[in-house]
Amino acid sequence: MRIGTFICDCGDEISTLLDLKKLKKKVEAFPGVALVRRLRYPCSKDGLREIGDAIQAKKIDRVVVAGCSPRIYGPVFRSACEKAGLDGSMFEMVNIRDQCCRVHPGLRKKATEKAERLVGMAVAKSVQSVPRKKIEVKVSPSALVVGGGISGMTAALSLATRGVKVKLVERDKKLGGILNQLHKLSPSGVDSGEVLKSTGQKVRADENIQVFTSAEVTSVSGAAGDYRVHVIQKGKELELGAGAIVVATGADVLKPEGMYDYDGKSVITQLDLEGLLKEGKVNVKNVVMVQCVGARQPGREYCSRTCCMTAIKNSILLKECSPSIKVSLLFRDLQTFGRFLEKEILKARDMGVNFVRYQPPDIPQVNEGLVKVSDRLSGKDVEIPYDLLVLSTPLIPSSGAKELAETIGVTADKDGFIPEEHVMLRPNRFVSGAAYPCGCAHWPATVSESIYQAYLAAAKAGQFLLKESITADCAVPGVVEERCRACGWCEEACEFGAIEMREIEGGQRVARISPVTCKGCDLCVVTCPCGAIVPTDYTTKQIGAMVEALA
Repeated sequence: MRIGTFICDCGDEISTLLDLKKLKKKVEAFPGVALVRRLRYPCSKDGLREIGDAIQAKKIDRVVVAGCSPRIYGPVFRSACEKAGLDGSMFEMVNIRDQCCRVHPGLRKKATEKAERLVGMAVAKSVQSVPRKKIEVKVSPSALVVGGGISGMTAALSLATRGVKVKLVERDKKLGGILNQLHKLSPSGVDSGEVLKSTGQKVRADENIQVFTSAEVTSVSGAAGDYRVHVIQKGKELELGAGAIVVATGADVLKPEGMYDYDGKSVITQLDLEGLLKEGKVNVKNVVMVQCVGARQPGREYCSRTCCMTAIKNSILLKECSPSIKVSLLFRDLQTFGRFLEKEILKARDMGVNFVRYQPPDIPQVNEGLVKVSDRLSGKDVEIPYDLLVLSTPLIPSSGAKELAETIGVTADKDGFIPEEHVMLRPNRFVSGAAYPCGCAHWPATVSESIYQAYLAAAKAGQFLLKESITADCAVPGVVEERCRACGWCEEACEFGAIEMREIEGGQRVARISPVTCKGCDLCVVTCPCGAIVPTDYTTKQIGAMVEALA
């Protein structure tokens, strides 16, 4: 056993607050330690190269790095160890910067003693470490796309051009989703019907795409690389196999029942107005549009993003139909994204659209053909007559989307959309095995945004499906079958959908943990009432050794 310990100076941040000479001398005396080296910036290219060279030259079989946050830099050092031929599970990292330097300023001696104990625990744990068992999982070279809207069709076509066999499942009778109800797209002015017809024809004509309409996904089992998807189509049960899943379940438009005297006739939604414009049945003189109806309020705090753009687009279309139509747009904040959509505001204003800003709790009041509102731009209370009141309501997740997401193994937020791991640090990366959300399943999106996201989801799914097999290397807990009672507590606790109950020889049902989907959080370990699930990254021996190191 030869443990290599690398101590980070972090420039001067750690070295000025801790006695690193004393720490180095202390660590050199720990059992199994063959090398202790201080590095000014071990996370730099030169530092990582030096660690790799030392592993090979000194025949190091375990590595401990004492530095800053393992959450941020742990993967960097682990990768360097693996490149040098060391198993990644034989790497440990200690955060002596955040847990010693920054929390004990001015206490150099005590902070150094604490660092000695933390490094000692990591070394003791490393002594008990064993290489993880690598598990090879074959990847089924096919994809399932759930949802046949514009994002689902685009993703299917993109995958098909890569030679991937695609199964496209749409619960409605025809493809297109909400695009079937739109008139023109903004800001291009392209007819939505043309886009839908062109894309739909390509999907139907592609030999690599198998379309299932009037079909609904009921359950998903298996794991990344080998999903088994159960579908009901016109009363017939089907089981479809796929290596990856693109989640393009789309969205619905909120029906404003009980709001602003909504009746679907003189008080309608923007989506209803799209239909009237599409059919050329607009015969009105005074149109009032109210923004943020049912959005940005308790219970639905998010901004739907597309409502303002839709209202401005339809205001312009109304003016183009008849310049004599008076259009008033009542808004809280105008959310328009990008240079071109800002120009649309100016275009609408030049065409005579009246913009009125209101602010809750003073929301517009509707009374017998009049809208009363306090205009924050002019500071006056105004009354605006209407013969057509148009309510801008938000996009909401399609019915059953949240339950489907949980079945697939991706986590929906409180509103029912599927967010990234971190919108700033990990954009378009989702907590899942091989499930890739896009379009309005992810968040309220425009048609163009949905298309871009579909291409991205297809690229990631296609990249995954190129592999013949994948190697699972996370700290997957083990299941002691003799102890397991198949109570299902672990399955319920796992937020990644990595656990399911399966039958083994003799008819006994036991928990099975997918090595691909598992993230190694060990929540199942602490949930199991039988002690049937045992961790691999924090074994009893390792924890015992760490406790002894503190004594």
